[in-house]
Amino acid sequence: MADINWIKLRVDMFDDEKIKIIQSMPEGDAILVIWIRIIALAGKCNAKGLV
Repeated sequence: MADINWIKLRVDMFDDEKIKIIQSMPEGDAILVIWIRIIALAGKCNAKGLV
């Protein structure tokens, strides 16, 4: 695994319509946590964004 210490997120990420739809779901908070964990894993693997 690569030595990546950070990932880049958009500051307006939570203004996106898709994120708002996910947040409105019964388990929306958990889904967003999983989503961010997947992004972090992709950064950790550093395989051009693939997990």
